[in-house]
Amino acid sequence: FPLGQGRANIGVGLFPLGGGRPGSAARLLPDFLAGHPLLRKRLRGARLMGPIKGYPLRTDFPHHPAVRPGVMLAGEACGLVNPVTGEGIDLALESGLLAARAADEALRTEEIPREGVIRYQRMLNEAFATFFREMRFLLRVATGPRALDILIRKAARHPSLARTIIHINLGLALPRVALSPRTWRDILF
Repeated sequence: FPLGQGRANIGVGLFPLGGGRPGSAARLLPDFLAGHPLLRKRLRGARLMGPIKGYPLRTDFPHHPAVRPGVMLAGEACGLVNPVTGEGIDLALESGLLAARAADEALRTEEIPREGVIRYQRMLNEAFATFFREMRFLLRVATGPRALDILIRKAARHPSLARTIIHINLGLALPRVALSPRTWRDILF
């Protein structure tokens, strides 16, 4: 992420393997950067500005309530980070808009605060719960080393498969598109 004045925040994401905790991303970052020819070349004159840090991203929506009386969580605070890409800025903005809409409706109708937070939880579930269930399913079946290798090779030969993968990862298509006959035709043949 560019920070201005010639500085950038550089990171790496890890998937937990076997349902356990991932290795330390902070510990693995230097080896990753040194072992990647394009990044090594691009960062040749770069210098470290501070200690390398690692933080887990919450991708657990909708497993925990996002509301309490007087409180509405949005974005990563309620687990709205794409479990495959680690991206969450758009989800944070969308959930913030839903929270604002729920709060506005509650204030305009002078309903009790509990009804407003219940409405917000319902709005979140309607907007994101299916997406997160489907993305977690794809994460389990499509992100192992062998599966990723197959997907990358097949996507290079089938532009429609590459577009499908990109659209799912950018949130432009629902993850269930990966289960379509056309997608499987491109993967298998």
